[in-house]
Amino acid sequence: MRKLMKNAIVFLLIAISAMMLAACGGVPEEPEKAKENLEKNEYSVTEITVTANGTVAVLAGIGATGSVTKAYVASNDDGESVLIVYFNDEGMAKELESKVKELYKSLVGEPTGEESENSDTSGGRSGKALYFGTSAAIKAAN
Repeated sequence: MRKLMKNAIVFLLIAISAMMLAACGGVPEEPEKAKENLEKNEYSVTEITVTANGTVAVLAGIGATGSVTKAYVASNDDGESVLIVYFNDEGMAKELESKVKELYKSLVGEPTGEESENSDTSGGRSGKALYFGTSAAIKAAN
């Protein structure tokens, strides 16, 4: 009986940890949901135009031709911002992760001096989406 109780507690701890990790970070899988969440949190959202063949002019130089479904840049009055790019497949998102991160840095600039020490800029990949921005903006998209 004791062993069963011990196993049940371990199982519950693992399940709770998994749920907490799944709930943290990332952006919604549906581009429209991310846009809606950002607008609801008073962010100005700009959709980056994707052509019929899946090309985004600003991303074409990094090899994203034919693979982008949606792309958004959002910011608010407090200087919080996020870049979210949705791809056709996870493989392309994974392949272009470092290049999209560099693109975000070129759009918003690299923090310097004291800003650099206090910077809360982060990002990552969530399924077919790449996102880079400040923690508050990423949270607002979720």
